[in-house]
Amino acid sequence: MKNILIEQIKKDPIAMGAIASTHNKDIAALVLAAGKGSRMKSSKPKVMHKLAGLPLISHVIDSVSCLNPKEIYAIIAPDMEKTVGEQIKPHGHIFQREQMGTGHAVMQAKSALQNFKGTVLIMLGDVPLIDPRTIASFLNVMNKEENTVQLLTFEAKDPTGYGRVFTNMDASVSNIIEHKDCSKDQLSQKRVWSGIMAVDGEQLFPLLNLMTNDNAQGEYYLTQIVELANASDLRVGFMDCDEDEVQGVNTKANLAQLEARLQDRLRSYHLENGVTMIAPETVTFSMDTTVGPDTVIEPNVVFCPKVEIAKNCFIRAFSHLEECRVGEDSEIGPFARLRPGTKLDGKNVIGNFVEIKGSEVGTGSKIKHLSYVGNAEVGDHVNLGAGTITCNYNGYEKYKTVFEDGVLTGVNTVCIAPVSLGAFSMTGAGSVITKDVEAGSLAIARSEQTNKEGWADRFHADNQHKKKAKKAS
Repeated sequence: MKNILIEQIKKDPIAMGAIASTHNKDIAALVLAAGKGSRMKSSKPKVMHKLAGLPLISHVIDSVSCLNPKEIYAIIAPDMEKTVGEQIKPHGHIFQREQMGTGHAVMQAKSALQNFKGTVLIMLGDVPLIDPRTIASFLNVMNKEENTVQLLTFEAKDPTGYGRVFTNMDASVSNIIEHKDCSKDQLSQKRVWSGIMAVDGEQLFPLLNLMTNDNAQGEYYLTQIVELANASDLRVGFMDCDEDEVQGVNTKANLAQLEARLQDRLRSYHLENGVTMIAPETVTFSMDTTVGPDTVIEPNVVFCPKVEIAKNCFIRAFSHLEECRVGEDSEIGPFARLRPGTKLDGKNVIGNFVEIKGSEVGTGSKIKHLSYVGNAEVGDHVNLGAGTITCNYNGYEKYKTVFEDGVLTGVNTVCIAPVSLGAFSMTGAGSVITKDVEAGSLAIARSEQTNKEGWADRFHADNQHKKKAKKAS
């Protein structure tokens, strides 16, 4: 799935030039993703929950990919192979068979990186909003200061629960002290570690081999690497970043907070690229939504993944679009639903309470009211009247309906597929079309009307008499 925010960075020669020049060593990235995420209250792996239609881990990998690393590996649990492992292809994955802490997770990459002499970048699969330019700057500081270990830190608005990062006079990191172990004075420190780290590849595993699990949880923590590096006279550096970039996802509430933040970024992107939104805060985009300039979007529109909107379109309120393409100068909605496989060639009008799925609609064609069009081929300048329905499914297979150029259907026309309506043919209102209609013909398929003279008068008189008799009794 395309990530338009990352694509924007990749198209910016200044940004990419800065990224390319920040680090002079090869990079291997490890994305820690084996955590179960029990607080999410979900059977789905935490890193597979989505922001703007894209799994958390894919956001992280997209950002890291901008740095052109030699390798990207996700550290996952074995039962995640069919979900996370498939999602991150073509990148590799490494199993952490037992959940024994972050340090233990990184140790699982020892075999894969045994001959790697560059920088190992350790990322978190549940920290999705990190900007690749921030990662590049982070590695640049590491390179300039000749640090063996580099921590990405931030000044927390509320550092409660975070381990505090303490520094020396030379701006190197002396240690990380867990919140519960901090003195009263130490608790005033607001600089904390984000969980993102970079380590010289030749020093990483020798340091990890020195780790112990002498703690209440019996786990191996990456935080210990700071103490071990200092004990070996290896410099540990840090760089502060914006707290919003490194907020993690542990609960559905966190997920909702980050979704709101990301949607704001996406709205800004589209506004800056010539899209008009009447109430931007009500419009929901996916990471790959493309919208052409001079398109107007009314409130409460949802763009699911794989939606392309051309220029000069009008998307009216409460429309829902998914895996579809809308050609230029088209009008959609209000209350329209475009489902997967819908392709509008342009200058189309798709009106209120119209649903289209798996269909191509030609230039200038209109479907304005209360219709379902599925598995259909609609030619140019076709007008499907209110209540036109294609019956495309018999419970086992789906069949195609073809409306050739210039077809006009009357109100409440039902087309039983497979069926074809020839060019410039018409149907009478209320017709059920079961046979092909020749070009230029009028098809009428309804029972003949019969008027029974005086029947209604007799009906009312009889029932009024019964009503009076019932009251009298």
